[in-house]
Amino acid sequence: MTIPKCFIVSILACFAGELSADETPPNVVFLAVDDMNDFVGCLESRPGAITPNIDRLAARGVCFTNAHTAGVFCAPSRASIFSGQYASTTGCYESPYYFVYHPELESLQMSFAKAGYSTLGAGKLFHHPAGAIDQRGWTTFFLRNQFQREGGWALESWSSDTPVPQPFPASAYNQGKEITGGLFLEWGAIPNEREEEMADTARANWAVEQLGRKHNKPFFLACGFYAPHYPNYCPQKFLIYTIEMPSKLQRSKKMTWRTCQIRFASNARIARPFTSTSLLKRARGRTHCTDILPAQATPTQ
Repeated sequence: MTIPKCFIVSILACFAGELSADETPPNVVFLAVDDMNDFVGCLESRPGAITPNIDRLAARGVCFTNAHTAGVFCAPSRASIFSGQYASTTGCYESPYYFVYHPELESLQMSFAKAGYSTLGAGKLFHHPAGAIDQRGWTTFFLRNQFQREGGWALESWSSDTPVPQPFPASAYNQGKEITGGLFLEWGAIPNEREEEMADTARANWAVEQLGRKHNKPFFLACGFYAPHYPNYCPQKFLIYTIEMPSKLQRSKKMTWRTCQIRFASNARIARPFTSTSLLKRARGRTHCTDILPAQATPTQ
């Protein structure tokens, strides 16, 4: 089956001009990625993430390099994207429930529905707590389990039905601690064979299924990914390096770092040394990166 031509967008899009009577409205795919920052490869920023699929997508279209958020928190920025309004209008600065207090504001999926589109949604498009998803205007919204359906559509990206690293908690920052809420500075590897059980994988698979189906009218497909928002869990095959907390002896040694190299899990070294002074100071003062090795270092007196 040939997948219909789609416009891939990550910001609100408006179509210039008007379609003639014999033209078919375009399908629209909207992807939202949480806490991605500007670390994708196509932006050539530092620190850079290895993002070959996003890089290929960017090469096929327009890549915006001067972007500004309407709100410094997750909820207000997402509310602005989906409502087209500033946070000063929605009143959404910390609370995500703007559509409850302002039902006159139409969300993006409602506008597409009124234009004759099927509207298909999944994942973190709005904020993630229970009740935070504007349920109006969706033809179908993907929910992984019955708890989500009965619990106000809470995303629950890390719950009893998703894998976590073992032992838990896994990161050097949290080892030995009791996690009572949130997973701040938590990272680790998920067994490769359990990748399909991860919430974002389930959402992506569902979205791909929708693209492969035959549709009798144009569709708006929106898929939001929780990662790379913490916890930074990923299949073992994608884990690049590990970090361990320093011993008292290591913390007592004052070092002057000049250059360093990152050693990947495969024990291969990158060709260029890291020379970020701020990164090295953080590594020296807070954590000992076992795979960040000093190429030249001299003890201070």
